[in-house]
Amino acid sequence: MQRQAELLRRRRLRLQRRQAQANAPRRLGRLRYEDPDLQVQLSDELPESLRVLKPEGSLLRDRFKSLQKRNLIEPRERAKFKRKYRLKYVEKRAFREVT
Repeated sequence: MQRQAELLRRRRLRLQRRQAQANAPRRLGRLRYEDPDLQVQLSDELPESLRVLKPEGSLLRDRFKSLQKRNLIEPRERAKFKRKYRLKYVEKRAFREVT
């Protein structure tokens, strides 16, 4: 009797986990999807009139995050710029005359 109750409890837990995973975005690439922070204005930042209220956030970034959440594109980090060679510093003649 106690064993069946334990099995029933485990089955319910398993079903709850499966439902939670079905609603969450799947992992497409190396990174996991992270929800963006809500962009809100604090009460002291709000203008007196709602007509002067500016929209908050970026439409392009919202669309990009939405595509990631719907598993249409993979979540990714910004590409880091890396030089192929070191910069060469050249001292100009005009600079030498000033100092």
